[in-house]
Amino acid sequence: PLVLPVAAAVAVLLVVVFAVRGVSGARQKAQVEDVVSELRYACNNLDTNALLDLINPSVADPLRLVALAAGADKTAVLEQIVYALNDGLENIDLERALRSLTMEVKEVQIKKPEALVVAACTIDVEGETFVRDAYLYLQSIQGKWYIIDMDLDLSLDW
Repeated sequence: PLVLPVAAAVAVLLVVVFAVRGVSGARQKAQVEDVVSELRYACNNLDTNALLDLINPSVADPLRLVALAAGADKTAVLEQIVYALNDGLENIDLERALRSLTMEVKEVQIKKPEALVVAACTIDVEGETFVRDAYLYLQSIQGKWYIIDMDLDLSLDW
């Protein structure tokens, strides 16, 4: 008697738990992918504020204060951010390159509180179009995903 209803209740509970976990995982993946879309938008529009909103606040907030105190040009701040995230960008028309950037997420790995995103980037550098994989390292801070590091090789000698 009572064994069948208990077994059915346990089965239903397991289905609900796994369904909720799957929805939560899908939601986290969508949030991480949104960061990539927001990064592309910020780069294409040279939107320093949008870019700073995507970066770990412990790094972004001091940059905001320095830029505000120094009256720095937003493009100069944007260049400093991009140069800080990537080495080897000397002698590149950064504004043109950023405006040309497209990104397509290829892979997302989440192990909270961190995530790794591999995105195929197409970018125009000095008149040549390059397709490179970007590796974005994200961290969840108070429920929001932030970029903490990024690797993208834009060197011309590839």
